Amino acid sequence: MARIFSVFVAGWLMAASALSAQAATYTVREVEVRAQPALVIRSAVPPSEVAQTLGSSIPKVLKFVEARGGSLAGPPITRYLSQSSELFEIEVGFPLTSPLAGEGEIVAIELPGGKAALTNHFGSYQRLGEGHRAIIEWVMANQKSIAGPPWEVYLSDPSSTPEEELVTRIFYPIAGN
Repeated sequence: MARIFSVFVAGWLMAASALSAQAATYTVREVEVRAQPALVIRSAVPPSEVAQTLGSSIPKVLKFVEARGGSLAGPPITRYLSQSSELFEIEVGFPLTSPLAGEGEIVAIELPGGKAALTNHFGSYQRLGEGHRAIIEWVMANQKSIAGPPWEVYLSDPSSTPEEELVTRIFYPIAGN
């Protein structure tokens, strides 16, 4: 598992360093999160198709939850299970107030509880790699280790929020100290 995450971290660092030198300033902090049931659609897609996959998966999961009388515990999420330059394995869906069984392409998962590194990203989704890089650098500087796949929480609706006002929370499960 450590090998998978070291490849994942290297991928985020390379992607973020390829971005403009006008990077935003990020505040990273350690938080305690509780385990959270969720329903998601798992996909393996090229990086260029991540946005399209979110756009098609989010309404499917929402419709599924509503049809079964489930309750959302928050806005949409994406969890990054693995990443390479050719393919991202992602889970897209919603956290729930209580577990709900999945069906077909919609699967039940649990977002992990415990310590996490958290930062808020403000602005374009195209620059989310900068927030991931900030967390990875914080983890290394604070002698922590990444303990599982990171996830993003989309606090703003991109269909009604100007791009520069989008807010995304980024979480990385961590271990150490």
